[in-house]
Amino acid sequence: MERTWAHDCNLAVSVATTNDDASMRAGDFTVRSLGRRSVATVARTLARANGLTVLSGSFEDHWGSTFVGAFPDAQSREIAPPLERATDRRGLNGAAPPPLWVGQIPYEALRDIERSSIDDRAPTNMSEPCWKRYPAMIRIDAKSGSASIEGTREGVDRLGCALLEGIGISSGNFTLSSNNDPEGEAQHLRAIEHALSLIAQGDTYQVNLARQLRFAFSGDPLEAFLALRQLSPGAYHFFGSSDANAICANSPELALARVESQLVTRPMKGTRARGQSAIDDAAIRAELETEPKELAELTMAVDLHRNDLGRVAAPGSVSLKGPFQIHRSPTVWSRFAEVSATLRDNVTLTALFRAVLPCGSVTGAPKVRAMQVIASLEAHRRGLYTGAYGALSADGRRVVLAVAIRTLVVNGSAATYGSGGGIVADSKPLRELDETRWKASAIQNLASSIEER
Repeated sequence: MERTWAHDCNLAVSVATTNDDASMRAGDFTVRSLGRRSVATVARTLARANGLTVLSGSFEDHWGSTFVGAFPDAQSREIAPPLERATDRRGLNGAAPPPLWVGQIPYEALRDIERSSIDDRAPTNMSEPCWKRYPAMIRIDAKSGSASIEGTREGVDRLGCALLEGIGISSGNFTLSSNNDPEGEAQHLRAIEHALSLIAQGDTYQVNLARQLRFAFSGDPLEAFLALRQLSPGAYHFFGSSDANAICANSPELALARVESQLVTRPMKGTRARGQSAIDDAAIRAELETEPKELAELTMAVDLHRNDLGRVAAPGSVSLKGPFQIHRSPTVWSRFAEVSATLRDNVTLTALFRAVLPCGSVTGAPKVRAMQVIASLEAHRRGLYTGAYGALSADGRRVVLAVAIRTLVVNGSAATYGSGGGIVADSKPLRELDETRWKASAIQNLASSIEER
């Protein structure tokens, strides 16, 4: 029955497409044109499809396209999923083929390097990697808006049929309301003060401390993702759904990009809230560019990232690419750097991920000691927050992972959102608390706008 259903659907979709070369096949790899489609329309049409995922925004810088996927046919709980040998498959107009594996590696899955087994905090349901294998994905070209379904013939048929039938149109609404304990900010201030005392004693020299914001949620998580996507255009947009959680992520920070043997990571440290006028905004940006404390934070993070890449890089290939730069989002200015390297031969993807993750920009330095301090001072386990999410090709030679910050995780009627910052010797506790507010302003603004409807 499944084979007949897919074949019948395929006929209907072929009639519905344009008269362009609708189906181009190389072996079992199929590319079927859909004409022009928007990301939101495609995602909403597939809102109830099993394993719906969306990769857009800054992912386009590395893959050239936005991708929407559904109906994964396999899953892996390993740090890196199993790979296939390279193929010469190409997507629409000769583009690189779509990702095969999409998923996330929670911070909790990377904590074995802490060398500490004591943690009395409540467990989280996001403690293991989760990679899903997509036999076909919908590509939406970033420049032209042209869309195509690409993958195995069976996967293309199934996605095409789902689009035609609209198997699960989005409900079109959601509610999000703050549900935070007033003690949370006071507890975070105490944690900062404790971290400063450890730094003063020489126990560590930077700790990235975070707090967890909590929200009541109802409605469709996809709509929350699409709303956040609109608020943060220059970010790595990611939506992932499962029976347990929905991930609505808009991180501005690149954890790792790989193309063949070339590696890039972009640590981001130093944040200022955007100004209320163009003059204020320019002054705030200039302050961020010259503030010694912020410079120290980013310099330490760059050293960590260089050291981590050096564990898997060809000798002499790790380098800082250009001066520190400024990233602008609708709510904050942030400072970042770009570090590149050439991967040594015969380094596995698992070894690469374990060398780089969790990123030094979200732990502190020395990394192992900073992670131990984080576990002792933060009120909640991080779960996915400050881990990574993204996608990789079938052979693992193209990888894009973003740091899981600016990420809303929906679990039934509850949602969480982490926000933090780097603590160094001259940090001021109240200023650091303000930084967590700035970084959470997009989600807080969204919640406020929903509540005011």
